[in-house]
Amino acid sequence: MEANEAQLYIGIAAGGRYEILEFRGRGNFAGVFRGVDQQTGRDVAVKVLSLRSSGTPSAVFEFQEDARLLQLLSSRSNVVDILDNGTLTVDIPVKGVPAPVQIAVPYMVLEFSVGSLDRLLLRRDQVSSRDRLVLFRAAAKGVHQMH
Repeated sequence: MEANEAQLYIGIAAGGRYEILEFRGRGNFAGVFRGVDQQTGRDVAVKVLSLRSSGTPSAVFEFQEDARLLQLLSSRSNVVDILDNGTLTVDIPVKGVPAPVQIAVPYMVLEFSVGSLDRLLLRRDQVSSRDRLVLFRAAAKGVHQMH
């Protein structure tokens, strides 16, 4: 997801409940945003399938399958919890067209994490051996839960 596409989502309330506040990063076929649950005030992560990928049936299937698998793993230790998922409508401005084109895009709402694995790996020399072991065991337990 490119930065200009990410700007289309800022201010939208996914599911009428999760306001998308800021773009945090992107992967192969989706963008991740920090949002807030307007009912609880809790920070959440909102993952949105990119417009390019939302037109690809295999990408849509994979995204929806990820949401389904996370629902099956709900409340397992060391696995991020999915809080909600669905489809949001985004208005796409089109040059020469008076009204924006509306496109439905899949999203999922996840627990929000303050840190990230890539940032931790960049600063691994600042993490004690004991803390590294604790993190490794937690990651291994999460992978075990998924299997």
